[in-house]
Amino acid sequence: MSIKSILYQAGVQHIVEAENASVALAAMEKQKFDIVLCDYNLGASKNGQQLLEEAKYRKLLPYTAIFIMVTAEQASSMVLSAMENKPDEYLAKPFNAQQLFSRIEKQILRKSYLNDIEAAIDKDDLLLAIAHCNKLLCEQNPKTRTQLLKIGAELAINVGDFKTAQQYYQEVLSQRELAWAKHGLGVIAFLQNQFDTAIGLFKEVINQAPMMIETYDWLTKAYEAVEKSQDAQDTLKQAVELSPQALVRQQKLAVLAQKAGNLEVAQKAYKVAIKLGQNSVYTSCQDFAGLAKMYVKTNNIKEAFKLITEMRGRFHKNAEADLRAAHLETCIYFGQQNQSLTDQAYAKIKPITQQHNDIPKDLLLDIAEVHFLVGNIEASNQLIGDLIGNYVDDDSFINEIVYRHQFFSNDEFYADELFKRTKLELIEVNNKGVNLFKQGHVTEAFELLEGAYNKTPNNKFILMNLAKILLRDIRASGLTKDKLLKMNAYISKAVAIGVSQDKTGNIKMELTKLTALSTKP
Repeated sequence: MSIKSILYQAGVQHIVEAENASVALAAMEKQKFDIVLCDYNLGASKNGQQLLEEAKYRKLLPYTAIFIMVTAEQASSMVLSAMENKPDEYLAKPFNAQQLFSRIEKQILRKSYLNDIEAAIDKDDLLLAIAHCNKLLCEQNPKTRTQLLKIGAELAINVGDFKTAQQYYQEVLSQRELAWAKHGLGVIAFLQNQFDTAIGLFKEVINQAPMMIETYDWLTKAYEAVEKSQDAQDTLKQAVELSPQALVRQQKLAVLAQKAGNLEVAQKAYKVAIKLGQNSVYTSCQDFAGLAKMYVKTNNIKEAFKLITEMRGRFHKNAEADLRAAHLETCIYFGQQNQSLTDQAYAKIKPITQQHNDIPKDLLLDIAEVHFLVGNIEASNQLIGDLIGNYVDDDSFINEIVYRHQFFSNDEFYADELFKRTKLELIEVNNKGVNLFKQGHVTEAFELLEGAYNKTPNNKFILMNLAKILLRDIRASGLTKDKLLKMNAYISKAVAIGVSQDKTGNIKMELTKLTALSTKP
């Protein structure tokens, strides 16, 4: 019996069928579904994992929806890949009506029980979500307590309340040795910069539950934080072998391996990423450019040009792709000592960089290098200065800037000295702003810090301190519409530039409290 027949016999009245992922996504755009039954194998285009990935990315699924992944795949790699984006249920073929409806009923009950929490999360009201979670915890229901402790711990982490999160995870572990609780303790250690502790916990989790893929990602980040690049790469390779269909992880492995000089691993990962990217919302022109760079280094210019052409085709009228192509062509023609074509390619760079302010930092560093390559030292130094100012608190990227600048400029000290000077200047500006605020000179404090922020809009340190000072001002003098708009703009920018969720979550929670107080009669 077909799934459609099973559903009709059960009294389901409205069923929409889709022959492929594109049709399914178009249907989800038009209406909100209560239940989505999705086969993992959807033909030649997107698979079920990629469909769910895009549906979540585009927020096409309401928080109340039940998404069930259906598959005949038995291989562990395919099962893990199918579970990467966390469908509500995973149902292996063949199955009968009773099995299907028992899964649906279980999810309906779960979502009904957690509705208030998930509704608050959906509205990004973490304070309200925590309140609803605490209310359910107070009921002391032994059947749901472990699940609620997990949710409560994750919410606490998201608002920077590590003490509560740690207590919840430890309560779970005192009853039962569950890998996800130990993983949670590792995340807390990582976010508190206790990297060695985090590494130890993540390794314990992997030994206990080797199929817990998310832990490999966190262990990789922890190894990167202590500059153990080979360990990071080896860990990510293990994860890729277990779940090879995850595009973002393949992209990460390619970049890590390329930086470490492991060209064989990097090349393989880039090729897989390009292939997976054909049907993924996370496709990136950086994958094409990264592989093309490797071909240039090995003097395989024909393959490099082929990739540049493919990149332009897949990312038509995309500024980042055009800029990456212009950078690569400039490097190739310069290496071929073709001055005319070098000049033509280089001339394409300036207008793109002037018209767009969202260029990835790795690409800007490439552009700084190509400026130097063609003799535009002033533009190169200016861009290096801008990058250091914007990412002065990103130790890994600063190290890359210093190393790369030493390599292409033969100047051993310039970038390092500029970094040290810039860091001191920003600390002085920040301290002066905080002191002005404490002395009651609110306007002057904001003008000073906003001036620094406008010069370095991707500097997390300045942005977060600006947000904290504005919060203090709201507490002291009240919330206005302008302050609320500015505060939300700071939070959105912080999320966009990668400020950790616990830090942005804490500020969101404080703002929610202040907003609630301001609306009380």
